[in-house]
Amino acid sequence: MKRLPLAPFLALGAVLAACASAPPLPTAPLAPRAVPPAAPVPGSEALLAEALALRAAGEPAKARLRLEEALAAAPARDDVRIELAELLVADGRELDRAREVLAGVRRRTVDARWDLASARLAELTGDDEAAQAAYGRALMLGEDADLRLRRALALSRL
Repeated sequence: MKRLPLAPFLALGAVLAACASAPPLPTAPLAPRAVPPAAPVPGSEALLAEALALRAAGEPAKARLRLEEALAAAPARDDVRIELAELLVADGRELDRAREVLAGVRRRTVDARWDLASARLAELTGDDEAAQAAYGRALMLGEDADLRLRRALALSRL
């Protein structure tokens, strides 16, 4: 039987002992951060994928049904909420439902899709102040001529 050198194990033991006897780090309040995305619920990922495929294929009614099912399965998923709100805003008939769905989005710190859906919803409901503010937030993330024009129109109406 071959013997291993003892020095590396003693050094490791000394490091571990030093770490164990070190004073605890001061606990400062955590900096505010965005809410982490919710863990996917089994089935909601497949429903979302199916809804995206249906929407791309020009089947918004079927896509909405899948998104409603995905939202029922995983109400904390912001991506499902935003996708459903975009679909409802594009349809333009159930703006109250779109507002309700968008209001449930938890992670709003930097999310251009949330801002765009909110801006379009505000524009459809005649709230130009909210529309221009949401378009402005979306423009901070990236330049877009269409968004700039829509914001300018909302500002001119004010």
